[in-house]
Amino acid sequence: MRIILLNALPLNIFKRDVTIYAKPISLQTFLSEIAEDKIQYDAEVKCYIRHQATIDLLNKYLERIGVRIEPSNKLYEFHETDVIYIITLRKPVRGQETNRVSEKDIIIWKVIALYGCYLP
Repeated sequence: MRIILLNALPLNIFKRDVTIYAKPISLQTFLSEIAEDKIQYDAEVKCYIRHQATIDLLNKYLERIGVRIEPSNKLYEFHETDVIYIITLRKPVRGQETNRVSEKDIIIWKVIALYGCYLP
């Protein structure tokens, strides 16, 4: 099991038809789920976010549960056992790099993606 941190959900990561469920969650829920998954499943946290201010904010909290992430511009490849979290700015400013981000500036989505499960 891997815990995946993304800033967006590119649909080209899926190799075939997929059903996607996404729900917003609080920062506290995000942290408790990661801590639980690390303990219960020895889950690896993989970060595909390159925005330094977002990384700094997340590390402020993740370090409390023994996790540190680094910015990355690598391409993410979906695995069916991945637990995906999208962390994005609530109101991104087009063409500008935001240097400071607070808890109020981000929204976190938990994404579940399933192959072979279809909605009408």
